[in-house]
Amino acid sequence: MTFAMRLSNYLKPLPVALAALFISTCINLLAVRRLRGQKDFDDSHFSYLGEDYPTHLPIYLPSVALTIEDTTHFGISDPDAWPEWRSTDYFPRANGFVRLGPMGRPFGIAMFHQMHCLQMMREAVLKGDSNYHVHHCFNLIRQALLCASDTTLDPIDVSGEGIISGADGIGTTHVCRDWTKVYDFVYENQRNSIWNSTT
Repeated sequence: MTFAMRLSNYLKPLPVALAALFISTCINLLAVRRLRGQKDFDDSHFSYLGEDYPTHLPIYLPSVALTIEDTTHFGISDPDAWPEWRSTDYFPRANGFVRLGPMGRPFGIAMFHQMHCLQMMREAVLKGDSNYHVHHCFNLIRQALLCASDTTLDPIDVSGEGIISGADGIGTTHVCRDWTKVYDFVYENQRNSIWNSTT
């Protein structure tokens, strides 16, 4: 067999491989383009009247890592705790409410409602209070935790004698949705003129 014949046999699958490579490249480029354009989704097909609205904030939230830290912030009773926890109700302003749709229909965002509830539960612990609002908040947080179903594994602390002391979660990294994008969205939404025309 001559060199030209061997080369010809060797190159026969090349057009198929090049075609497959071209198709694969096109699919990858389309996927990247779609992901880049996924920062917001089109909610223009919702009227925002009655039950015709999206179930989630119309933004794309990329995944981020959060490593649990043993922080001194957001304590229970120390002097700095009060302004830190109060900030969760007032930043972003209006308890994190947004106005969506052509008429600026108001909506709450679950993340900010849950932060508010943690603040109410903290105050209840300090004051020894147990009212409907606190009960509502305990149930809301319980169900939100179930909904999130975070399955990140926490290493268990075991002594040399084999005694299990539990898990504190410190240093464990969780995969989360980027909450800073929610703050950014709410901040921009509240700067929109729809807030001035509907208040």
